[in-house]
Amino acid sequence: MTGGGTGIGYACARALAAEHFTVVIAGRREAVLQDAITRIQHELPAADVAAIAADLGTAEGPADLVEAVAEQYGRIDVLVNAAGTCSPVPTAEMTAATWDRIVNVAMRGAALCSVAAARRMSPGSRIVMITSIDEVQSEPNVAHYCAAKAGLGAFARSFAVDLSGLGISVNSVAPGWIRTDAASVRLDRATEESMARLNPLARAGRPDEIASVVTYLATFAPAYLTGSTITVDGGQTVMAAMP
Repeated sequence: MTGGGTGIGYACARALAAEHFTVVIAGRREAVLQDAITRIQHELPAADVAAIAADLGTAEGPADLVEAVAEQYGRIDVLVNAAGTCSPVPTAEMTAATWDRIVNVAMRGAALCSVAAARRMSPGSRIVMITSIDEVQSEPNVAHYCAAKAGLGAFARSFAVDLSGLGISVNSVAPGWIRTDAASVRLDRATEESMARLNPLARAGRPDEIASVVTYLATFAPAYLTGSTITVDGGQTVMAAMP
């Protein structure tokens, strides 16, 4: 579980731990990971949760992470790629460093983790990508983030085809606005009227609502479900903007 220390990733880690998975969460900040483990085990005393610090933005980070997990646990049944970051910047002011910081984690890191994990997987294993509705729409000043999520979605579909003969499924979950610490900066400024224009449910989603879909894909989803994207956005992408 990449990005398992906070936000959607944390909610997914907790949900899978509740389903009696042995969960390994990964991220750059070891203190954040350890805090996540403490919180999960406080709620679920029997949870089997561990952490491995890894920088998925580096070229070698993804493979090193997968190797460490495989060496310690012997196998990998499910990989959830939830790591990501977003630093808004006007596209005309984009630099190579700004681009790489976002794309290397959100797209390249997830892709390389998936490739490395697939080599350690058996038939029936599952890979789940956390993409975004920004895969198919745009917001101001996050062109690099939108490109990364669109690229990750395309990679997931292609990888699903490539892994079909091995019995490994690959699917994506595309969240809309989810009330995480990172999103609260903007959501806390929203009004009832603006939320009503956002989606038919007139609210942001909760991390556990994404986690429930991820858990389904990791457990009960049929093998015939692969190469798909499940959008969880309160209907945002199907509702025309109101004047």
